[in-house]
Amino acid sequence: AARRCQGQRQPGQQQRDVREPCPAPNAASISLVNLLATTSLTPSYSVHLCGHRTPLMAASSRGHARCVVVLLGTSRRGGAPVALDAQTTEKSGQASRSTALLLAASRGHAECVQLLLSRGANTQLPGPPGRYPLEAAADAGYADCVRLLLNGHAEVDARNDEGWIALTCACENGHAPCVSLLLEARAN
Repeated sequence: AARRCQGQRQPGQQQRDVREPCPAPNAASISLVNLLATTSLTPSYSVHLCGHRTPLMAASSRGHARCVVVLLGTSRRGGAPVALDAQTTEKSGQASRSTALLLAASRGHAECVQLLLSRGANTQLPGPPGRYPLEAAADAGYADCVRLLLNGHAEVDARNDEGWIALTCACENGHAPCVSLLLEARAN
């Protein structure tokens, strides 16, 4: 059987929008993030919480841009440093390699992608299985994230562990806007 890109659907299968189920954070949750960000109870934002993600990863994967702003701003206010390129861990303690940028890009959270890139997130840290944020965004058809990542100097022809590039995945899934952006960026 031929390998499929991560987001490739079977004929007749509806694409699930992973952005839909998670409601926007309310004022209380923003206040809670502010409190946690300024207290000494949380020594480092590289600490992995339940689900083996850092607070920045959790906020980015859910598209909570206001929480991302708070978390990214804590080190500027003298709080604990934010581990911008921290990678997720498995229950066994092994790194699974997802980053906040990969999680945001793969779920189409363009505002979070922009915030992370503005603070210097590494576009070339691969996640499982060797997937890059650009490939994940193109695979799912998130053209706004593809544009941001290309502007953030993501390597247009980076190959995952199976040899796939963003252009291949965008083509396989029929994401014409992503294909156009990648071709404009001279993808091979």
